[in-house]
Amino acid sequence: MDYSAVHAIFLRHVAAAGSHRAFARMAGVSAIHVGDVVHGRRKAGPAILAAIGIERRVEFVQVRRA
Repeated sequence: MDYSAVHAIFLRHVAAAGSHRAFARMAGVSAIHVGDVVHGRRKAGPAILAAIGIERRVEFVQVRRA
């Protein structure tokens, strides 16, 4: 899943909560932080990702032999 898909899921959760402030209370972050993520000034961090049921994982893939 790429970040645009994560952002879309996040926006749906914010809409379902009714407001940035309501989502922020539920996620345990500030409404300003939520607004920054909504408007693309910041990426969703661990608290927001946990609130929407997503976990960030980093993957390493070999593309050619060294």
